[in-house]
Parts: sequence; structure tokens; C-alpha cells
Amino acid sequence: YLSVDTEFHSENRYYPSLMLMQIGDMEGNAWLIDPLAVQVEPLGQVLKHKTLLVHGGREDIKLLYHHLGLRPKKVFDVQIAAGLLGLSYPQRLSKIVEHFLDIAIQKESALTDWSHRPLTAKQIEYAANDVQILPLLFKKLIAQLSELNRESWAWEASMELVDQSLRPKDAGKEWFHWPIAKSLNLPAQRVLTKLLIWREGEALDRNKPPNYILPRRTAISLSRSRPESLEELRTNRKIHRGLIKKHGLHLISIIKEAEASDETYLFPTEEQQIKIKLLRSWGLLAAHRHSIDRNLLISKELAQQIITNGLQACHGWRASVLNPDIGLFISG
Repeated sequence: YLSVDTEFHSENRYYPSLMLMQIGDMEGNAWLIDPLAVQVEPLGQVLKHKTLLVHGGREDIKLLYHHLGLRPKKVFDVQIAAGLLGLSYPQRLSKIVEHFLDIAIQKESALTDWSHRPLTAKQIEYAANDVQILPLLFKKLIAQLSELNRESWAWEASMELVDQSLRPKDAGKEWFHWPIAKSLNLPAQRVLTKLLIWREGEALDRNKPPNYILPRRTAISLSRSRPESLEELRTNRKIHRGLIKKHGLHLISIIKEAEASDETYLFPTEEQQIKIKLLRSWGLLAAHRHSIDRNLLISKELAQQIITNGLQACHGWRASVLNPDIGLFISG
């Protein structure tokens, strides 16, 4: 077992830049590896044989994959484990440590400049503390989970996090979750889909945030107005002149291509939306009864899948908690 943590800068980047990597063992030893000074990729071959202890590991897992080529085979996330034991999810590490270990830890250095060298003694202490506390927390959480027969739930939910973190992003469907989605007509939806796919590829190539390439409000404006020429594009005062100069012709071609598409999009009906809200309300009661955080037990996405696709959408550890009550609830 090894605890793993990372410090990174994500500002104005598509891929966060790894600034520091911390590894700890079960005896309290900690190693700080400087990716600005050494090649960290070989660590991937070592860590792939280990069980990794993390806290809120989504970004850590992405960074390990991107910089070390590592897809962990076994992960335990203490944030998830705490949610299975009644704490709100997601929860800060300091709160989890205070609740389960009765230890106060300081988090002042979280947003310091991790690119600066040399690191200060305070930064080094802060970075090492997290990977030293994770093994203690793991032992405490595992013991409590075992008493409730929930240890397997924590392992399963932690590996779900790995799959979610490394799942390819479907940029074209990003707008489905925007409040404005259902107010757009079908031609606008088609244009917005194509624009978001384009901006994602451009962001990836240039290592810039997608919103830097094409702001959301601009994408929505273009999808609604659907200009047919550069001249028409220039009349829209909401669109930055630099964007028009650099990508104007290409944006026009994307809009024309999208308008020729026959793609359609399926949204929940009004009745399904009501059922989703009811199911989540019922899920809140179920979560309270089992002392599990509702966001961990039945997310909005899971509720929508159950209403749309049936009970088979609820599987694994969640099914052992929710079934067969959920079937009885849905049937009335």
C-alpha cells in the first residue's frame, strides 16, 4: 500500500501541470518527487503493482495517467469511504481527519506557487503531511467499514472513480447539462454540438482551457444566430474580433456542416423529470437510513438512468443498498 498525492497548476491550461508528487508508505515515511527536475514516468511501472491510497483522487488519477502512463489497478479513496460512513461527500481531507482521527491539520499552503524552486520548509511539510496521514486514516476507515460490512463497497466505489476519471470526454454532449439546453431549437443544438467538439480539439492541441478557445456564451450565441458569412459574423458584437480573424471562416464552415446534419438529441420528458426529482428525494431518505451521503448513493445522473433505462441501471454496491425498495417505490 502506498499513499499518493500531487500538487499541480491548472490555471490557463487544458492539462494541469504536475509540480510535485508525494508518496508515502504505511510506516509513515514520505518521499517528495520533483517532476521539474526528474523524469517521473518510470514510477508508473512501480506504482501499477501497488494499492494506492488517495483523497478525492480524480485529478491525481488523471495526472498519474497523463504523466506516468499509469492506470491504477487498485485504489482506495478516503473521501468516498468517509461518505459511506455518513460524512458529506465530497469532503475536505482536514474535516475527514478531524472527524475520524481527532487530529487538526493545516491546509494554508494548498494554493501557494508550487512551481517556485526551492520549495519552502512550510511547503515541504504541507506536501508530506497528506501522504503521512492517509495510511492512518485508511486503517481507521477500513476498520469501521468492516464492522458495517461495507469494505467491499469502498473498494468498488473507488475503482468507479478511476473509470470515471479516465473516461474519454464527450465534448459534444457537454451542453446537455446546461440550463439553457432545452430552450435551443434543433438547428441550434446541432451547431452547438459541432462547435463544442471543435473547441475541445483546439484546446487539446494548444493546451488551453476550452472556454479560452471559445467562451460558452459565444458558442451559444453562434448556435442561435448561425451566421452564413464573415460579414454577418462581424455584426455580432458579442464575438471577439480576434476569434473572427483567426477562426472566422472555419466557424462558418462548422455552422454550415452542422445545419446539414440530421442528428437528434433525446431529453427526459417533463414526466420523467418529475420522477427523477421524486427518486432523488426518496434516495435522500434511503441515504439517511443507511448513513450514506446521498450524492454518493444516488446522483442525479443515476436517477435519470434508472427512470430512463430501468432498474438495471442500478448495479453493484448501490443495488445492494437500494434494491428491491427502489423497484417498489417506482411501481407505486
